[in-house]
Amino acid sequence: MTRKQGIPNRPDRPADAANRLRQPSQGKGAPARSRNSSAPEAAASPELAPPRSPIAQQQSRSEASNSTDRPVQRRSGRPPSADRQQPSDNANSNSAKTVFWANLQRRLLDWRFITIVGLLLSGGLTVLSLAFLFKLPAVPNCPSVFWPLAPASLRLHCAQIAAGKETVKDLLEAIELVKSLPKDHPLYPEASRLMEQWATDLLNLAEKSFQEGNIQEAIGAARKVPQDSSASKLVEERVKTWEKIWSEAEAIAQKVEDLLRKQNWRQASLEATKLLGLENEYWQTKKYPEITQLIATTRDDITKLGQAQRAIDRGTADDLIKAVENVASINEKSYVYQDAQDMLPRLGKRLMELAEYAAERRNFDEALRIANRIPDQLRLKQDVDDFVVLVGAQSRAAKGLEVDLEDAIAQVQRIGAGRPLYDRAQRLASRWQAELTALGQLNRARQLAKSGNPNEIQQAIAEASQIDASTAQYGDARKLIEEVTSQTQAAEDRPILDQADQLAAAGDVTSLQAAIAQAQQIQSNRSLYKQAQEKIRRWSDQIARTQYQPTLDNAESLAESGDLEAAIAQLEQIPPGTSAYDTAQAKIEKFRSRAQAEQILPRAVERASGGTPDALVEAIGLARQVPGSSPLRSQASQAVDQWSQQILDIALGQASAGDFPGAIATAQKVPSGTVAYGQAQSQIGQWRRLMGQ
Repeated sequence: MTRKQGIPNRPDRPADAANRLRQPSQGKGAPARSRNSSAPEAAASPELAPPRSPIAQQQSRSEASNSTDRPVQRRSGRPPSADRQQPSDNANSNSAKTVFWANLQRRLLDWRFITIVGLLLSGGLTVLSLAFLFKLPAVPNCPSVFWPLAPASLRLHCAQIAAGKETVKDLLEAIELVKSLPKDHPLYPEASRLMEQWATDLLNLAEKSFQEGNIQEAIGAARKVPQDSSASKLVEERVKTWEKIWSEAEAIAQKVEDLLRKQNWRQASLEATKLLGLENEYWQTKKYPEITQLIATTRDDITKLGQAQRAIDRGTADDLIKAVENVASINEKSYVYQDAQDMLPRLGKRLMELAEYAAERRNFDEALRIANRIPDQLRLKQDVDDFVVLVGAQSRAAKGLEVDLEDAIAQVQRIGAGRPLYDRAQRLASRWQAELTALGQLNRARQLAKSGNPNEIQQAIAEASQIDASTAQYGDARKLIEEVTSQTQAAEDRPILDQADQLAAAGDVTSLQAAIAQAQQIQSNRSLYKQAQEKIRRWSDQIARTQYQPTLDNAESLAESGDLEAAIAQLEQIPPGTSAYDTAQAKIEKFRSRAQAEQILPRAVERASGGTPDALVEAIGLARQVPGSSPLRSQASQAVDQWSQQILDIALGQASAGDFPGAIATAQKVPSGTVAYGQAQSQIGQWRRLMGQ
């Protein structure tokens, strides 16, 4: 502040001197301030001014009053000297504070302190400058920009940000932001380069979508490539390639599915491998493993169906029940699920057939065991329940007692009308009712037969004959009839057979013939007929031996004397139909074999007399034709061994002369089965080794 005009300079007064002592001393170079300016500055900055005592405040007010060139008026009306007269304690306090602030001012104006403060200020300014220098500019908020008024640089910047997100939508947005730049704009070359890059990126994103299996998304993205970009020239070709690959893949998948439906999983596996040759990662890495797993699952299901079919063809009940469990486990999404559903009724039918077959064989326990194990998923519960009731009734009725038959009839009546086994149950009930009636008749016939009275025996036969052949008691009735009839006939025919035995006891031909005539009175429908026929045969043989034994003995005598032809002629006189006929025929065969041997062996001996290997071989062949039953068989065997040894001796002689090939050829003619055959084979091996063969 400038000093006001009109205020004369006056020498300092005591009060002014006191004020100067209370103000800080000014250092070197500090601007001089007037006394008049100190009071207003202190008033303007009270937080920087030191605290003042009441005396100092009063002095300041006095000094301000003097600076106005007006007469100084004091509030108290006391003379100036009265202001300087204060209590001693206040004076001392104010003096100490004045000294403190004076010392502080001197220290603040010291050059070392000023240097340190300057260095700190300059360092702080440097750090602040660097912070502002390296501080990034604020990123613009692109979504909130009003694009019609946006500068090209902002458009390009926001377009790059959008393209950096690498999505189809953002790439199209980036292209849309910069494509409106005029060709004469400075940023147009950079924008054109970026648009080409983004168009290529857009096509690459479409390719990526195709490889991920999103063909429609890929085609849609590819056809959004700007027409004025170089990448647009590749779009249609790329789309056609994608569609071709996708079409081939779907055709392969469809063919695999068709093959699996036909249960040809091997061909389906071969067809599925074609997916690996397609240029698409989705079909190679995702669909192919899925299809492979599907083929494996279908193969397992087909195996289950095959096992089920084999169980139907020739499996046991246990095999069929296991097959039902396997087939029922086939998932409804399987390609052979319908085949599995069609297979289940067949399995159930086959199980019921096995149970029925067991019941037909009257193996009721096995039939019930099979029926009770038929699984519920075959939906045959009602049929199985009816079958169990029916078989249980059959098992009870098979015991044959009246109470069992009555209980069996009551059980089958539980099967309601309209059920598949109803008609069968009614037929069984009718049959068992007939068996109840037959059982009563059979019991009455047995009681009558026990009496032994001829009349009651005839009544028993008549009662038993009324039993129906379709009942279980029919066999017992026939047996009873046969027993009663046999007993009656035996009683009637026994005297005839006893009389025949008495006639045959004499042993001569006439007595034997009379016994045969007596026994022939028993007819073929009589109980003793077989016994009578056996006696007749025995007596006939006895007659034949008596009549033709001399002829047999004479034939043996002729054969022993060597007259085989005469012996054969004697035996041929025995007529057929007699017991001696078979004996005669056996002897004729024996004598003829002997005669044949006697003709063959001399011929063989004559042929062997030639002495050559070939003659000896032919002689051996003839001798071997002698029958084994001929007495000359032993003689023929000895001759064969002798002649085979002669052949070997000839071969050994040839070898001694050095003719090994001839010796081998001769030794090979030794027939197998002769005593010389083994030695001949050994010699052949030795001679071949000597020849180096």
